[in-house]
Amino acid sequence: MAKENSYFVKINDPKNSRRVALESTRDILKILQSNEDFKKIKHKKMLLLNHFRKSADDIRTLIDNLKKMLPKAKIETKKSFAAETMKRPHTEVNKLEQELAAIEEKLSSL
Repeated sequence: MAKENSYFVKINDPKNSRRVALESTRDILKILQSNEDFKKIKHKKMLLLNHFRKSADDIRTLIDNLKKMLPKAKIETKKSFAAETMKRPHTEVNKLEQELAAIEEKLSSL
């Protein structure tokens, strides 16, 4: 007789066991739903990245076409202008250093 009843097991507090099982199922469904949301976001991101890459390629192509259509021009840059701007701060710094040295000499003589 004991072997015949081995298929049936008595569950203590069946309501609590059922509640725990349903809560676990609910949590699993929430995780699956968030996973699906993540997949949708990832797919949308890939679509936007592909669109961005295509737009960047189109812009690059248009710029290349524009460069081909523009006439070739010889552009000369003024090196003296750049040199002058670099010299100005140094001369101002030198003047300030000379003034500071003069003030220090006056202070030391007092």
